[in-house]
Amino acid sequence: MQTAAAGGPDRAGRPDGPGTVYSLDGGGRARGADGEDEPLVTLRYLPLLLARADTDPAAAETGAAIRQAWHALTSASVRENAKVWEGAIGEVEEILRAGRRGRSHPAPTDPTDPTDSGHSGQEPTGLGPARTAADGDASATPFDAFMRDLLSSSPLDALGLTPPVGEAAFPVWLRCTMVRLPSDQEAELAVRTLDALGPAWREPLAQALDLVSVAADVQERLGPDGLARFETLAATASAVLRLVDLDDELYCAHSSVAPPAVGVSLRGHGDHRSQYRTAFLNHLRYLRLDLDDAEKVVTQLLGIHELVASVYTWPLPAPGSWWAEALATVRAEVVRAVDELQREDPGIPRQLTAISGRYADVRRFTLGDGDLRVVCPGRVGEVIRELRPYYRNDAREFRGRAMYGGTE
Repeated sequence: MQTAAAGGPDRAGRPDGPGTVYSLDGGGRARGADGEDEPLVTLRYLPLLLARADTDPAAAETGAAIRQAWHALTSASVRENAKVWEGAIGEVEEILRAGRRGRSHPAPTDPTDPTDSGHSGQEPTGLGPARTAADGDASATPFDAFMRDLLSSSPLDALGLTPPVGEAAFPVWLRCTMVRLPSDQEAELAVRTLDALGPAWREPLAQALDLVSVAADVQERLGPDGLARFETLAATASAVLRLVDLDDELYCAHSSVAPPAVGVSLRGHGDHRSQYRTAFLNHLRYLRLDLDDAEKVVTQLLGIHELVASVYTWPLPAPGSWWAEALATVRAEVVRAVDELQREDPGIPRQLTAISGRYADVRRFTLGDGDLRVVCPGRVGEVIRELRPYYRNDAREFRGRAMYGGTE
């Protein structure tokens, strides 16, 4: 596994591994006595932390402290002297990997496909779970044993997931995980969970995540006319916003959260989540205000497409998953709006171009410097995800945006 120090983000701010993105503010960096960022405060205690992890793997505070140390080691100030800390980072990541219930990640079954869960062997966030009592402690509960088996078997074994903190967090964690899977695997996972934990979990799982109803703030922004016209979009937007609030495995590459060509983890960043929500709700409000202007409707829908496509997990959600269907729903709204506009006003030439295939072939349709490059050896030079399609009318051009595979 590549360590964060050895291959940290380059000076252009690009991710250094498939889906690997770092918090711009360095995450949980240690603080010195004077209140300033001081990674050495954490490094000073790193040997003790590593020793405690060996002798007391169930200690929650040990796992939390190691995570803090990892964040400190990968902070912006430390990355300037990356080689100095490479060995220490390797030690920390070794402990974190050991925390994954003693399992190893399988090789990708298809190294060309970023939706193949095998790609997670490079662990985008670098933060593995703390070891638990289920790893040999006689006090392990049935739930601990279930989580150990769940994370070590297909399809979750290759996703690099951080397990929930306790049983109370499990329903939300599981539902956020399920929406990444194809519908058949999602159903199998639900059945397996209820078989193992019992029917008492059925209601908590059902209530953990609402993917159907339209949220009150979405209703307010769209208004009655907007809801009548974009009912499916309203439900999708509501579900996406709920997931952004709940799912710590998500990254975001939207301009409301991150600079161009950069993605950031949403884990532990309520400010990022709030910024994203504000941007999404603003687009919905403008969509309502522009309902009588078909061209403006198209441009607002392009912005909403980018908002949905710019939040992602790594590996990317599988084809046939809820996330894949949500993105397809939004793109269908864009296509429908352009088709309706062309029928109503056929005298004006319009062009809607998908951002797909070889990146070099569609580069002229994108923002270029705003495109998101991720290291994906099997897909170098290919568009991995369309963040926003290209659109042009007789007066204006709206460039698309891509996530594409690059080299280290």
